[in-house]
Amino acid sequence: MLWLRPLLGVSREALRDALRARGVGWVEDPSNADPRFLRVRARQALSVLEGLGIDAATLAATAGRMQRARMVLEDAAQRALETHVTEDRGILRIGAAALDLPGETRDRLFAHLLMQLSGSAYRPRLEDLQRLLAAGRGTLMGCLLRRR
Repeated sequence: MLWLRPLLGVSREALRDALRARGVGWVEDPSNADPRFLRVRARQALSVLEGLGIDAATLAATAGRMQRARMVLEDAAQRALETHVTEDRGILRIGAAALDLPGETRDRLFAHLLMQLSGSAYRPRLEDLQRLLAAGRGTLMGCLLRRR
């Protein structure tokens, strides 16, 4: 089965205008106005943001820039992994200089290592990771960190 939603990129107003111009009626889905649904509350919030000059296109462009920034940070963490980490029989040795990496790069490096060692599909909570790194020893996600 293939589901297609080709009109997702078309605003509600533009779609209604096109239907009116062609004399085509439509049926309103009452759930689209029910505030119990997150999508409805998100649309309401977006209308408030639009009053501040922040529209869906601006948010989409910002999301695109954030995605590119995430890729740069992931690349920096990968380079840090290659530079500062060695493995011997399941023990990872992390060079002390890794702790001096810029905060986001360091956090991503250690989160990646914890995920890899623990087999988890999820990153550790940032607060827990930062607490562990500040202490220099402890456990997180079933892994032991000990600074030497």
